[in-house]
Amino acid sequence: HQLSGGQRQRLVVARALLFRPQLLMADEPVSMVDASLRATILESLRKMRETFSITILYITHDLTTAYHVCDYIIVLYKGSVMEAGDVESVIANPQHPYTQLLIDSIPWPDLNRQWGQQEIGMVDAETAKVGTGCKFASRCPHVMDKCRQTTPPLYQLGDKQVASCFLYEDQSTLPGENLGQLFR
Repeated sequence: HQLSGGQRQRLVVARALLFRPQLLMADEPVSMVDASLRATILESLRKMRETFSITILYITHDLTTAYHVCDYIIVLYKGSVMEAGDVESVIANPQHPYTQLLIDSIPWPDLNRQWGQQEIGMVDAETAKVGTGCKFASRCPHVMDKCRQTTPPLYQLGDKQVASCFLYEDQSTLPGENLGQLFR
């Protein structure tokens, strides 16, 4: 009870590694620590992954920390996959409107660059209540009628990226059960 938040976070990570696990589930591991400690923990996670060949399932709302720790990323909205793939591809070139809005909301240190210009408002409150179709349809700036009626499949966008959005219906699809193939 006398440990600081940062000390507790480090203790939890150390405890998790005692038995040399093959999988480490890290749910918001740096959410309650300051920036300097956050960098230390992220670097430790990256080193552990490389040194001990530990697979880390990194769960977060912070795409910037995910970018530094992960090789692959899955972006979820209300429990559904919106976009997935190689972290470099998804962060550098987001294809799903939700991922694009998430990336746009990250503040950048460049004072001349505007961020968060596109509002993530409710486009269609009725679609949100009904629960049919794409889960992001009620907030999507590119919503189409079919988005409100049918859940889009995962469209293959190159070798390392998929997006669940009808904007890419001219691309081939990847069945959801084959999502793991993307991460090999």
